[in-house]
Amino acid sequence: MGQIVWNESLNFNIKEIDMQHMRFLEIVNDLLKAMEEKRAHALQSKIIDELLGYAFYHFTKEERYFQNTNYPGAKLHIKEHEGFVDKIIQFKEDFENKKITLSIDMINFMINWWITHIKVNDRQYLPYVKASLEKGNL
Repeated sequence: MGQIVWNESLNFNIKEIDMQHMRFLEIVNDLLKAMEEKRAHALQSKIIDELLGYAFYHFTKEERYFQNTNYPGAKLHIKEHEGFVDKIIQFKEDFENKKITLSIDMINFMINWWITHIKVNDRQYLPYVKASLEKGNL
């Protein structure tokens, strides 16, 4: 499997959000590369920690946007964030306990979830953020 390449279909044209989405994909690409090169378990674990930490960081930022824009879909969107984080935490625990190894299926899950989330779910809050930005409220 090759590296995941950012493309215009993922752009929001809001620099902070686009940069965060790009960074997440970079971390997933680092994880993919480490897996393909059969790098040490410790390195893969470190990248998984970075991915999890970045997901928390990004989701916290998004959820602040929800509060500041009174986004009506916030509750459901936050549940989706929590579900993703829970799945990655469980994966990390299983990986740390050597119950599972890093697999292409897990990386595909992360990539597919993230890209679908950007293209579908995140697009739903975009008008609220853009309107607030235009008013100077963010």
